Amino acid sequence: MAYGLYLAQEPAGIRKVETLEQQLKTLRENEEKMTKKYDKSLKISFQLIKEEKRKTMEANDLFTDKLRIELASASQKLKQEHQSDMRGEAPKRKAWYKELSKQLEANDKKDALTETRLVQYGWHLQSRLDEQDAQSNLMFSSSEEMTKEETGNTHIPSPVGVESETKTLLEALIPASNHRTRIIGSPLRATSTHKESRLSFSKN
Repeated sequence: MAYGLYLAQEPAGIRKVETLEQQLKTLRENEEKMTKKYDKSLKISFQLIKEEKRKTMEANDLFTDKLRIELASASQKLKQEHQSDMRGEAPKRKAWYKELSKQLEANDKKDALTETRLVQYGWHLQSRLDEQDAQSNLMFSSSEEMTKEETGNTHIPSPVGVESETKTLLEALIPASNHRTRIIGSPLRATSTHKESRLSFSKN
C-alpha cells in the first residue's frame, strides 16, 4: 500500500512502470513471433527432409528397377549365347557319336570275325587230331597183325611217343599270335587198348 501511495505520488515512477510493462509485452510478442517463426521453419525443415527422403527412396527404387532390368537382360543374353553355343556344338557331337558308333560296330564285327575264325580253327584242329588218331589206330592194327604173324602173341604193344607226337602237333597247329583260343577237356584220352585218342574242342 505504501508502494502504491508512492507511485501515486510519483508520476515519473508510474511512467517507468508503464514503460517496463510495455517492454515486457513487446518481448513477449517478439518471443511469440520468434516461436511461430521457429515452428514454421522447423515445420518447413521437416517437410524438406520428408520430401528429400521421398525423392531418395524414389531414386533408389528407380536404380533398383534399372539394375533388375539390366540383370534380366544379361541373363537372357547369356542364355541365348549358351543355346547358340549348344546348337553350334550339336553337329560336332552328333558327328563324334556317329564316328564312335562306327568304331564300335567295326570292333564288334572284328570280334565276331575273330570268334568265327577261332571256331573254324578249332574244328580244323579237331579234324587234324582225328586224322592222326585214325593213322595211329591203323599203325597199331598193322603192328598187331605183324606181331601175331611173327610171334603168335595176341598182346597189343603200347604205342611209343603218342603223347609226345600229339603235343608236337598241337604246338605246330596253334599259331604264336594272341588268338584267344580255349580248348576245353583233356588233349588226349587213351583207352587200355590204345585205339581211341580224342581232343575235345568247345567254343566258349
